[in-house]
Amino acid sequence: MLIDLGYVGETAHLTLNGKEIGVKLAPPYVFDVTDHLKVGKNDIEVKVVTNLGFAIRDVFSRFQVFEATGLLGPVCIREQKTK
Repeated sequence: MLIDLGYVGETAHLTLNGKEIGVKLAPPYVFDVTDHLKVGKNDIEVKVVTNLGFAIRDVFSRFQVFEATGLLGPVCIREQKTK
């Protein structure tokens, strides 16, 4: 099974059932969770880290236009295609 986070504005960190699955710094934000799923309820945690450009504006970034940040999706869970 794959968890596809869609569009993420900057970095995505995925945890499943308390275990770190991985970090993605750039698209595609897709994680293979096949070996980490359990029967029944699964707890999924996604942490998105953005840049400091919004919080700290200096003379170089004051007028810079930033792309949208956060978990923008669409988020989906899908089966992995086999060849």
